Amino acid sequence: MHLPNPLCALASACAALLLAAAPAVDALPASILSCETNTARLCAKWTKTPDGGYGARWEQGSRAVIQVVEFTSTQVVFVRDDPSGTSAGMHAVYRGTPSGGRVTDGTVTWTYGGQTFSGFWQATW
Repeated sequence: MHLPNPLCALASACAALLLAAAPAVDALPASILSCETNTARLCAKWTKTPDGGYGARWEQGSRAVIQVVEFTSTQVVFVRDDPSGTSAGMHAVYRGTPSGGRVTDGTVTWTYGGQTFSGFWQATW
């Protein structure tokens, strides 16, 4: 009698849940215009990448990789990491409620240089 390996079964179940929870890449917009405000308003164009995330560039020189955590009709959540540019090392989380291809009342929380601060976020697609 062959008993299934419980670790393999658990890994398969976890993989199935992750795939089911992941947003469909085709359902994501090709680009997002994102503006965030703390002490100043900064805007960037996020462009969809083949892996289902986004590459982003801000006018003041920041460069980021944006991963989609959630993209539904009731909630959008993105995670930002800046590997280069003027804000290399920055991490941020964007959250909002979409309505008609935009978010008008979103929030963003940045972590940079050991400090965390928050602001407002808007986006259109």
